[in-house]
Amino acid sequence: MRAWPRIRSSALVGGLALIAVIAAAGCGGGGEARPAPVAGPPDLTAQPAGPDDLVVARVDGRPVYGSCVAAQAAGRHVDRATALADCVDLELLAGAALARGLDRDPAVAAEGRAAAATRLVDVELRARVQRWADLPRDFRDPLLEKNRVRMNRPESRASFYGRIKVAKDDVGGPRDQLAEQASRAAYAQLGPRDDLFKADLDAVVHAAAAAADPTLEVEIGRGAPTEQDFGLREYYRQALFSVDRPGQAAAPVRSPWGWDIILYSDFRRPPALTEDEFTAKLFPAARLEYWNRWSGGLARGHQVSVADPAVLDRLWGGAVDPREDRR
Repeated sequence: MRAWPRIRSSALVGGLALIAVIAAAGCGGGGEARPAPVAGPPDLTAQPAGPDDLVVARVDGRPVYGSCVAAQAAGRHVDRATALADCVDLELLAGAALARGLDRDPAVAAEGRAAAATRLVDVELRARVQRWADLPRDFRDPLLEKNRVRMNRPESRASFYGRIKVAKDDVGGPRDQLAEQASRAAYAQLGPRDDLFKADLDAVVHAAAAAADPTLEVEIGRGAPTEQDFGLREYYRQALFSVDRPGQAAAPVRSPWGWDIILYSDFRRPPALTEDEFTAKLFPAARLEYWNRWSGGLARGHQVSVADPAVLDRLWGGAVDPREDRR
């Protein structure tokens, strides 16, 4: 087995969920039943699933077996590189648990390596980091400053649109030109005003369309505002925010369905969040980000070596030569 450049331990996606997947897949244990409770610390070294189970990596000398990689790839439906990284992560967690004496925990003694990894996460992360103030200051303060602008929630606007419809087959043709002309004629009446209501938009757009061509179809609808106007198409958002006051209409814009005149009807300016309110909202994502730093930190100072890639290829490529030297 030759040493490769040191692996950067990937964050365990899903935290405890991934540990559960690894345990269910039988990494390093061949999927056998749980061992009976034992007295004293258990041996957290992974065990081969059978006589032909190859060592594909080592973490501080402890083996990672091909059976773990195969089970993890099948259980999570991931490629072999990701599955190998998962198995290496499990060994890093188990080793960290051993270094902290968590192998003496009765539950760990009964359950083995996966329980040691889970117990480590419970003790050092989940139990200790339950609210924003529990995050280390050197982690949380820069994160807060980076996101502080989000405490000032943006204005949302309510609106209506008056649309002279254009079928896809008519785009660029005479009916499209008629619809544009009718829309601009309607805006000539609406644009100078700042006291408009939906009824004004409805009456003027219908009249302008009928004057241009009685067969032109008109649609009057409501634009649904959300925080930061998420979900509004860009053409609509730009038109809506091009006017200053409720009761004003924006100049006609081309939409995927025709020509739109957008009426700004109302607004909402939510108060800024307090720091406590904001950090409470930020905490779930911050804890996940902190998990990445915490789990990645476990890899520092540990030696990870990986077998030649041909060994992994052979796990998927057919029977293993029984004369293979398994270290």
